[in-house]
Amino acid sequence: MVEDMNCCAAATRVGAWRAIDDSLVAAVRLTAHLPDVECWDDPDLVLTCSPLPGRPSDIVRLRFELDSVERRITSVEECFRRYGASPKWWLSPSTRPEDLAQRLEWRGFAHLAMLTGMVVRLPVPPSDIDEPSGYELVEVRDGGPFNGVHPSFGNLTVDHAWGQLTTRVQLSTLVPRRLWHFCACLAGTPVSTATLIANDSLAGIYDVAVAPEARGRGIGTVVIHDLLRRANSLGCRMAVVHATDGGAGVYRSIGFRSVCELQVWGERTRNRSCGVVCRPDSAPPKAMYGGDSA
Repeated sequence: MVEDMNCCAAATRVGAWRAIDDSLVAAVRLTAHLPDVECWDDPDLVLTCSPLPGRPSDIVRLRFELDSVERRITSVEECFRRYGASPKWWLSPSTRPEDLAQRLEWRGFAHLAMLTGMVVRLPVPPSDIDEPSGYELVEVRDGGPFNGVHPSFGNLTVDHAWGQLTTRVQLSTLVPRRLWHFCACLAGTPVSTATLIANDSLAGIYDVAVAPEARGRGIGTVVIHDLLRRANSLGCRMAVVHATDGGAGVYRSIGFRSVCELQVWGERTRNRSCGVVCRPDSAPPKAMYGGDSA
């Protein structure tokens, strides 16, 4: 009986790991809808790459064969070199081979972050934190009400931050009912942001941030609960986050549980501005990212 229980627990952990991987793959695949993004959707990896700053440049679901791993790493490097982009390698418990991190380090890549993959079943119990007076969660469909500063992406006069915002807004139009970017306001002032991605019965929550002057008031918890309610109404039965150390406690208080660690590897020096500085209301960003959707 104990052996059966251990097997069930192991199966549950594997299912949760797969949900973490599936959420990453779903998020990366969505960006393939952008006209300036190259996507590889191969059996041993899923990759997106773009020359535009702020576009996702991620490699996920890494499952290389031992006899081809070095060749595949080289081909990925060549792809990003063509675009002048900085890759981010996402390593999870399903990553193969197991020594891929050491291989990336040998090639000169650096360990950029350690995140905690967390999951929760939907629906979750209601929050015991009341919505602050004047709270409103609105979908961002254009440049948003940010007054030049985005709680998650930072200074929108920097092209990398503006590109991140533009990416979310464009995808919310290109793939409706799959991705939403939200801004939480108090009395009309933006104080928090978050992105929701729905993939069949799985929801992914990204870009959660609260402006420094609004922290300590439970706004992040309220926003996450709001997104979980929306995800549940869409038919999602599980939600996934990739939490930093600072955010993991908030998610645990809501009901998320930790299931694995995710390593993010990339270049040792990453220039967020990429040399181009544009104001959100100027012509270059719209021309650069195509259309008037942002």
